[in-house]
Amino acid sequence: MVQKNLTMTGLRKNLTMIDGIAMSLAAISPATITLAISLSAQSSIRAAPLTFLIAMITMIFVALAFCMMARKVVSAGSVFAYLSQLANPGLGFMGGWAMILCYITVGSTSSAIAGSTIARAFTKEDPPTILWISIAAGVLILSSLIACRSTKLATRLMLIISAICLIPIVYLSWTILHQLPSLSLVPFVPDHDVTISGIAYGVVVAIFAYTGFESASTLGEEISEPTRTIPIAMLGTTIVSGVFFVFTSYAQVLGYGLDHTNDLLQDLNPYHFLAIKFVSPGFATVVDFAVGLGASLASLASIIAAARILFALGRSGSGKLFGTVDPRYGTPVQATLFVFMACLLGLLFWGTLLGASKYNNYGGTVSALSFIVVYLAVMVVAAMIAIRLHKKVLVLTCLTGIAALCWSFYASLFPVPEFPMNFFPYIVLLWLECGGVILFLKPSLSFSPSRESQGETLK
Repeated sequence: MVQKNLTMTGLRKNLTMIDGIAMSLAAISPATITLAISLSAQSSIRAAPLTFLIAMITMIFVALAFCMMARKVVSAGSVFAYLSQLANPGLGFMGGWAMILCYITVGSTSSAIAGSTIARAFTKEDPPTILWISIAAGVLILSSLIACRSTKLATRLMLIISAICLIPIVYLSWTILHQLPSLSLVPFVPDHDVTISGIAYGVVVAIFAYTGFESASTLGEEISEPTRTIPIAMLGTTIVSGVFFVFTSYAQVLGYGLDHTNDLLQDLNPYHFLAIKFVSPGFATVVDFAVGLGASLASLASIIAAARILFALGRSGSGKLFGTVDPRYGTPVQATLFVFMACLLGLLFWGTLLGASKYNNYGGTVSALSFIVVYLAVMVVAAMIAIRLHKKVLVLTCLTGIAALCWSFYASLFPVPEFPMNFFPYIVLLWLECGGVILFLKPSLSFSPSRESQGETLK
């Protein structure tokens, strides 16, 4: 019955630039920066702000490459369509396949953080598993319902709630710096005990904090003037979020004290401790809710982005059901429900087995490595296009971004990290190999670019 109500019509085109900005901002989820800072500091110690600064510069280069492609190709498939039309259809499929892993992982782990943080705000201590899992599952269910019914409603909620979530975080960071007797640039200088590999791994974690900026590109078929608004949304969000990340990570490190960085490494919720120390216990509860709501938005944005890429893949022949749109809501309902189920299964199995913190850390590392692989592919293709067009500045920008991504990726793998961190690159490799097998068994998935042309997506 559901299938009879679905058609192959296009997505509903009723979004504006503000919706694209809301999508990218929610996917990055700046309010959850507390978790990334703790993980980054485990390898970079007190130089965590430096890793976020390096990551910001790197991601600006990546964003510029995405902007160039977004001006040339408009599609819900994002990377899938970019690489297919501008490089090779097989590479495009692999890029879309990798991005689905990225977004599903982020959607599931973000719901775990939302559940655990919101539950902790109620219990004031580590919540029982059944409580935070239930809240996390509720976040996924609500996110999926909103994503199925109205993309415009989803993006507007993202914008409003994102602003609400950021206010207490900015206030806390400003209060910390204001109350300190003096400031220091030491957090931007690596400690003598920190290795290059430690900084590189910190950068990889910091890059994960920026991932999702490109999610606005999945709204290409639903947003007005996409060749102008999507690049602005992606680049603007990357820069603004980058400044926010550097600012808040700097406040966190100084808030704990340069001689007490180990406390930051061991604290699963640094904002909670800092809110109590510099403001009040009541404000700490407000911050917990802000972090939890921010993580919920990341889950919603990831579900929407993954569903769009899966929709584009289905439309190209990888699964006709996924390539359908509900005529009433103008959204890819079947693709959204599939993404929801994948996120929920990951939460119920791995979230319950590992706990919210480890699930986020492990899943975040897998997602970050997968994101970096995709970003590298985009940068290489962008560099090739820039060379062909004789745009020297863009060539230099792409090559710099490629070098930074390669350095952080390689240095995070060698020397080989301890178990289970050393196992995660193989998970990404296995996922890519599965995509390669699917492509080998069904070569038609390497569709002709003309089947997903600008003429089709812009009409």
